[in-house]
Amino acid sequence: MAYPDWQRFALLLIGGPAGHDRVVVYLAMQARQVQAFVQPVQLTEEGKMVLIGVPQDLLAYQPQDSDNGYAGAMGDQAALARG
Repeated sequence: MAYPDWQRFALLLIGGPAGHDRVVVYLAMQARQVQAFVQPVQLTEEGKMVLIGVPQDLLAYQPQDSDNGYAGAMGDQAALARG
């Protein structure tokens, strides 16, 4: 069954924006998801950070044990504060 031209045009006017709205809603939902990650670094003696591993998903990250029980720059400051 062939549709008359006016019905095709009406279907386009209704279906076009509805399809567009679905795409916009999908993209808005994807933008809301935050992807947190951990990027392991090491401080050099000069105080510069050097990348020592590949970025990993935050929930899958398993830190390695450090010498003082703390990792990173804040760990050194916490160890000094403890005495």
